[in-house]
Amino acid sequence: MSIVGKTFENYQGLFLLLLFWVSVLLSTVVLPFVLVVLELETKLSFYLKTFLGQVFAYLLPIVILLLATRQRAKKGFKKTGLFQLERYTKENKTNYLPFILLTAIFYLTVHFFVDAFTNMYMYFTDDFSVAPEVSYPTFPEFLSVVLVFAVMPALIEEITYRGMYYSTFHNNKVLLYLVPTFVFAFSHGSILSVIISIFLGLFLVNAMDMTKNLKLMILLHFIYNFFSLLFSNYIKTPISPGAFLEANQLPEAVLGASLINLAIALFLLVAFWKCREYIKRARKVAVLNHKKPEESDKYKIINYLSGALLCVSALVLFVIRFI
Repeated sequence: MSIVGKTFENYQGLFLLLLFWVSVLLSTVVLPFVLVVLELETKLSFYLKTFLGQVFAYLLPIVILLLATRQRAKKGFKKTGLFQLERYTKENKTNYLPFILLTAIFYLTVHFFVDAFTNMYMYFTDDFSVAPEVSYPTFPEFLSVVLVFAVMPALIEEITYRGMYYSTFHNNKVLLYLVPTFVFAFSHGSILSVIISIFLGLFLVNAMDMTKNLKLMILLHFIYNFFSLLFSNYIKTPISPGAFLEANQLPEAVLGASLINLAIALFLLVAFWKCREYIKRARKVAVLNHKKPEESDKYKIINYLSGALLCVSALVLFVIRFI
């Protein structure tokens, strides 16, 4: 392992904190400045600017850090000190299908809960502006949306939160679930998105803890995002909030739709929990091939403080976006 890679073993939390702020500076200062200097700010489409920001400000720093911490003996991301995937048993095969089904149920549960509470809000406030409109984009436009809002976030966020963060905090269950979930949730732009992302983050960390399969986490995150984009762009049910945007809707209809959404969501929640318990019983939890050496108290404190600073940093940036 390189010198940087050896250092990372002892100061993983500090490297993650550095990566966090480098990405923030690149996305909020450097990239906008470059676009203005090159006179591309108004020439590029929203999707292209977003994609460039994802690659330049998030993916590129991750790749650089991976390359800096890889082992000399074998190249490639699977053999980096960052993920330490070589420590997991190769015999631990994962059946993807149950987790894909569980992710679909999880998304539908969240979807119907959100629809239920949105309908309730509209009923009690008479504010129909919160109801999302279905846009029905063309197929090429939808492909752009999928690339920017499904593929790239799944790749970047899973390598970061269920990859690097998992490697850093997996010796402490509280930090393992708290830090990546908190930072992941507050990297999103609205209060509703934060609430949903908290549950999604906990679900993905738990799945990672059961499978130790980062590729599966990327796939599950993509599936969740894809379903979200599919529903928001093409699917409008008779009981969804968007169905009540038309005029002359009776308040009783909105309330009835809310109760139906809530009943479906509760049914799906029970189904999700039952499926999760079945999967948990049906397979053995992935184990380490050999235990990671215990950290000294000094390095534990450094990583724990780094985790706390990561959470505070994510919260501060979230608040700044609302000011």
